[in-house]
Amino acid sequence: MKKFITICFIIIASFSLTYSQLNTVVSLTGSIKNELTKEPVGIDVRVFNGEGKQIFVVKSNSKDGYYFMTGLKPDTTYYIRFNDFSYFANSYEFTVPKTNKYQEYSKDFTVTPKKEGMKFPLKVSPFDVGKSNLRAGSDIILNEIVSILKLNRRTEFLIKAYPDNSNDSEFNSKLTTERAEELKEYFISKGVRPEQLNIEGSSNLDTEMPPPVGKQAKGKKYRGPIYLQITKI
Repeated sequence: MKKFITICFIIIASFSLTYSQLNTVVSLTGSIKNELTKEPVGIDVRVFNGEGKQIFVVKSNSKDGYYFMTGLKPDTTYYIRFNDFSYFANSYEFTVPKTNKYQEYSKDFTVTPKKEGMKFPLKVSPFDVGKSNLRAGSDIILNEIVSILKLNRRTEFLIKAYPDNSNDSEFNSKLTTERAEELKEYFISKGVRPEQLNIEGSSNLDTEMPPPVGKQAKGKKYRGPIYLQITKI
């Protein structure tokens, strides 16, 4: 009898917690700023569920970038997007933690202006020194770029690669062209439109991000930068 009562208690407690979570409302707030100027941005903030259905949309305040959304559910993953032609479309994942009481979470975002001629360096090179094959684990570096390219399907880019040193201009030209081509093929394999991408290698070092003059930390080697430059909006 005691065992039966214990089981019933566990079932009732579990149901009560689940019911409580289903009826709990969670809010998300923060600010949205221009990634380059750090100025506040007024923009539509669109929220989608895991099936890709838009749940609701709010607008951030152009004076301070502040936004506020509510009605989110605990233990649920949402996707937040900013769809404004002046900025790159992007998608951010936000999972609401489990809770059975009202919570308000804070998350700031930045949006990147979309303008012909602008270029963005890859934060980490996906190549080893002197090599043109993608390093193991490059997906971690490149997946965010793939997402941006696929969400901005009308925008065209130039993939421009620079060499690791100035020793051999002929070798450098061949190496950087192969690196740019390797990246293009990778992006296409992930669903990016081929028409969005052009490539360009360089035989000369990048003047904006040249090799360091002083001695680098042990094990750290300079790798030629790679840029994505907007050529057509």
